[in-house]
Amino acid sequence: MRKIAAQVIIVLFCLWHMFAVGVYAIPRASSDTLSISLRSVLLPVVTPYMLITSQWQLWDLFSPDPLRRVDYYRIEAYQRGAWFPVTTMSANDYNIWRHPFYSKLFVNVFNEFDKNTDGAKERLMQLLVCKPYHLPQGTQIRLVYEYYVVPGNDVDWNRWKPTFANDSGPVTSCPDPPDA
Repeated sequence: MRKIAAQVIIVLFCLWHMFAVGVYAIPRASSDTLSISLRSVLLPVVTPYMLITSQWQLWDLFSPDPLRRVDYYRIEAYQRGAWFPVTTMSANDYNIWRHPFYSKLFVNVFNEFDKNTDGAKERLMQLLVCKPYHLPQGTQIRLVYEYYVVPGNDVDWNRWKPTFANDSGPVTSCPDPPDA
């Protein structure tokens, strides 16, 4: 009987803890009716427990203004007097096992604000499209940053559609083939 009582107490404590953490984590900046109601009624109940157990960290503390930009990297080739898309790289373009590698690579190399890495950007662009897409040597290629920003909390998600913007990146050419 004692063993069952101990197990019940442990389960009840875990449920209470999950409930308290969930309520305490409701973003303070949320202005929807449900969040305001839950915070006003339940926050006074769970706050003493959260403070006593040192569980008081909030996501707002670590990310008060989170990044909401969704990036795509498009490489275009200049052919017959116009720019044509060759490939677009995004999180959905690679299987789940390769996603972390490519995502990190693109974010680190294709960072549009870091002009010191233009040489690395150009070389990566060449590796990704020149040979794989059979582009002739000397074909100009360019990087285009295509992105949209996800709005904050106060939005009608049923009607919201992303508005894309574009920024130009470096331009380079497909290199001579290596000597055989």
